[in-house]
Amino acid sequence: SVGFGKGVAEQDRFFSILAKEFPRKPFYNLSLQGCTADCMVSVLEQNIDQLNPMLIIVQTSSNDIDQTLWRESVEQKIEKSPDIKNVERIASSYLLQKIQELVGEDAFSTLNQNSLIADQYYEDSVEKIYELARKKEVKVISLNLPFAYQWNYGGHISRACAKTDTCVFDLKFQFPSTESTASGDDFATRTSQELGLSQEMISLVFPNPEYFLDVVHLTDFGHAEVAEGLRPLLKQHLR
Repeated sequence: SVGFGKGVAEQDRFFSILAKEFPRKPFYNLSLQGCTADCMVSVLEQNIDQLNPMLIIVQTSSNDIDQTLWRESVEQKIEKSPDIKNVERIASSYLLQKIQELVGEDAFSTLNQNSLIADQYYEDSVEKIYELARKKEVKVISLNLPFAYQWNYGGHISRACAKTDTCVFDLKFQFPSTESTASGDDFATRTSQELGLSQEMISLVFPNPEYFLDVVHLTDFGHAEVAEGLRPLLKQHLR
């Protein structure tokens, strides 16, 4: 849904920005909302022969980590905090995971551990993405984006990228600090109201909310920044 461009106008999505800047190259956005790595394989299998691409940008699905974290928490009956009783809510909420870290729990270790578990669960699918590209002699760029609190969720695809020459670059993206308040106030207010947390706590969790509509989806400002990061890579590999 991030690559799809949920929440922003079509012309403001990083895909659309880059497509406009490379008018002699056909661009196709095959991103779907809620699509996991195994879903991505299915989409690629259905389209790679017809489109015959020169380059594929794989924007990692945060759903891979989300579903892994949910599955592990439910299966192990883990209760992360005595103050929060709903295991499913804990497992599916990265905001609450980060807040737990701020108050003393090691939530990032949990996320890193589940990222490694995602390696195992989605290993075949991720390898098949690169294998399909290799057979067609297509270059791949791995785009590993972060959540709004700066934890990159695409470690499993980045690690697979490092094992193959088909993947020509792994872009582990970090949003730079900025003085802009393009949408930060709206983000903080909306998130505060949704979760019943103070805006002061929200500001601790999300240092640069202007890039995000919510924990994972980008604003037009965020999409523009991603386009900026991808631009030199496309210039290099689309020659």
